[in-house]
Amino acid sequence: MKRLALMAFVFLFIIISAQAQSATITPVTSTARSTESRFQAFRTFVASQAIYPLIKSSKYSGVVPVEKVNEKPDANLKYKLLMDVSTGIKDNLAAKEINDGLAEVARAINTHIAAGVPKNNLEVVVVVHGGALKSFYTNALYKEKYQTDNPNTVLFQELQAIGVKFTACGQSMAFQNITPEQLMPWLKTALSAQIPISTYQLKGYVYKKIETE
Repeated sequence: MKRLALMAFVFLFIIISAQAQSATITPVTSTARSTESRFQAFRTFVASQAIYPLIKSSKYSGVVPVEKVNEKPDANLKYKLLMDVSTGIKDNLAAKEINDGLAEVARAINTHIAAGVPKNNLEVVVVVHGGALKSFYTNALYKEKYQTDNPNTVLFQELQAIGVKFTACGQSMAFQNITPEQLMPWLKTALSAQIPISTYQLKGYVYKKIETE
């Protein structure tokens, strides 16, 4: 009798433990979904409220006006920004839109301009690796791959017009079997993304990993 009671207790303990673990797992999934929805909500809010002081081709690169700002930049400083972009193209629908990582680069520039940094005091370098490289396909190849023109073309032109420099990771290119001829001809190639990331930080650039998820 005691043995049966013990077995029943063990069985009940296992059931309760399984239910507790299931309850613990559920909020994690919920949190992941809510994080994604918050990012989408943020983008929508920015696009609906924003001004575009310099870069105008990306609807998600605007700046929401803020009243009574009392922490202002030093307009006499050189603002040297090093942007690390790896955001890829998730599907054919996303391929029709400007790359999220590049949109964030443009938004960082717009926020500095809106805050009062003179355009001539901004120096920006963008290091490209991972899935982001495919956003730099030539228009012909992009159209072949995704059945649409490269939507980043006008944004590239705007960024280059203010002196933004772009460098691709050679290691990432090799891993993905991407050749220099498949990419925009003005895109420079480094042996590895680590090289420009180290070099420009030693030159005083502020490093920022662009994260969009």
